[in-house]
Amino acid sequence: MIDRGEGAIGFTAVTGFVAPEIAVRLVDPAALDPVPAVVSRALADRVDRTVGDEVTLGFTGSGRELSATIEAVVDAVPAATAPAAMIVDLAAMTTQLVATSSVVPPAEQVWIAAAATADPAALAEAAAGLLAGTAVPAGADRALVAPARDALWLGAIGAALLAVLGVAVAAAVRSAGAEREVVALRALGLSPRQQARLRVGELAAAVVVATAVGLLGGAAVAALVVPALAGAAIPPLAGVIAVPLAVDPLALGAVLAGAGLLVGLVLARTAAGVIRRARIAVPREVVA
Repeated sequence: MIDRGEGAIGFTAVTGFVAPEIAVRLVDPAALDPVPAVVSRALADRVDRTVGDEVTLGFTGSGRELSATIEAVVDAVPAATAPAAMIVDLAAMTTQLVATSSVVPPAEQVWIAAAATADPAALAEAAAGLLAGTAVPAGADRALVAPARDALWLGAIGAALLAVLGVAVAAAVRSAGAEREVVALRALGLSPRQQARLRVGELAAAVVVATAVGLLGGAAVAALVVPALAGAAIPPLAGVIAVPLAVDPLALGAVLAGAGLLVGLVLARTAAGVIRRARIAVPREVVA
């Protein structure tokens, strides 16, 4: 029998038993209801449960248990480092643990839903006091893979520059060995500008075909290799999370536009060289 009590939800009371004081907690019966949960497909398969089923999970080392109802099954739980994982509402979980145990485990992560216009760095600074440690702003995962992404784009830029250099070398070699051709075409009545258009057309056609073949080949290789490499970066979830191939159209367009500009300069220089040679060429008998 309680002789004296203080407080409403949790209080200390003097009883008529041997112990002079005991801690008393009034629990809402609704707090014992299973909490709604979203589980990964790997966890659902492991416990042989599906949507609508109830499952009881234990906390390793503490003996605490959590009763939950599966509301949805997903391929992977965000931020989970293992295939078998579950996500529940923090308030609902805390309410049940308070009702069934004397200690509530502290949160290891806090997720904050921010507006699209919010500054991640300012939000992280404001939330730094919620957890011990360093607050990580949204988008830190992108910063983690930024070096690999930048390396790939640098490789693409280098490949484009090498391609432009190849076009320039091919144009120079073609022009160096075309003296007889210039003389012959001049004798046939082709003006210097007509010869320049002919030479530039040859190079431009080769560049267009090579670019198309390169883009198709690169797309095929990327589709086969990039998802596999990205999946290898997350071994526990490899094959669980789909890794679709995404292309940045602005960056790709910028690389192609830059390469196209340089190729245009090479073609313009080639045309100027053809015109200059054709103007000074003297028609004469060419002996093969």
